[in-house]
Amino acid sequence: NEDLAKARVLALSVLFTRNEAARHGLEINRDGVRRSAYELLAYPGVDLAWLARVEPRFASIGAKTAECLETEAKYSVYLDRQQADVAQIRHEEGRVIPASLDFTDVPGLSNELKQKMKTRQPRSIADAQRMEGMTPAALAIIVAHVRNAEAAAQRHVA
Repeated sequence: NEDLAKARVLALSVLFTRNEAARHGLEINRDGVRRSAYELLAYPGVDLAWLARVEPRFASIGAKTAECLETEAKYSVYLDRQQADVAQIRHEEGRVIPASLDFTDVPGLSNELKQKMKTRQPRSIADAQRMEGMTPAALAIIVAHVRNAEAAAQRHVA
């Protein structure tokens, strides 16, 4: 949709400092990073009506386009995180899972996945990824556990 694309470009180009946001009643992190209007749409209480009060150019965006932009912006943080998780997993697919590694006490893994890891003993992250019920979050936990075990083994060797 062309209107949505134009609205997105506008929202990404309008930047706010912490002080500018605070002048309009919005508290954001004190990290010195400017936030785009698009990023601010993910904050509670920020919508196109709020942005239109702060920056008049947003007032011309139609209701349907505004709704689409707000939804997209709210979920973009989660989508970005999920894409980063997927990229990390792809990078780790060849990592070998030592047969001796015990997943029984790994926090964050469901009991079902702990049992499957014990029973099936996948040889690599790619093998674990193909297991039924495996989620990206669980796979990230498994990757971290394998890395920690590798680091501990290196410390014992050194």
